[in-house]
Amino acid sequence: MSWWNWQSAADALPLLLKGFGTTLVATIGGTVIAIFLGLLIAVVLRSLPAWANWLPKLLVAFIRNTPLIVQLVFIYTLFSMNEALIAVPALTVGIVVIGIHYSTYMSESYR
Repeated sequence: MSWWNWQSAADALPLLLKGFGTTLVATIGGTVIAIFLGLLIAVVLRSLPAWANWLPKLLVAFIRNTPLIVQLVFIYTLFSMNEALIAVPALTVGIVVIGIHYSTYMSESYR
């Protein structure tokens, strides 16, 4: 008796391909946001005087030190609680949160 079934694997393939497509869209969208927002953050941090850039530095440090999965769950829960006000698809929330999270790392690379 074998635990592997080729038919079950073939039945799961469309679901895996759909998941791969969604992952690719989220990765590309998040990367595009991270590139431009990271450059904006780096320019702001470099152009502000030393006494005025404590708030942007604090926000960058907070975002970088919070796990991405916590940010994703928090923001998705925040938007899903207020469905009457604004309905945002989960993929859109994921792309934006990934973009913002990695823009903080990208800003350090630009700096």
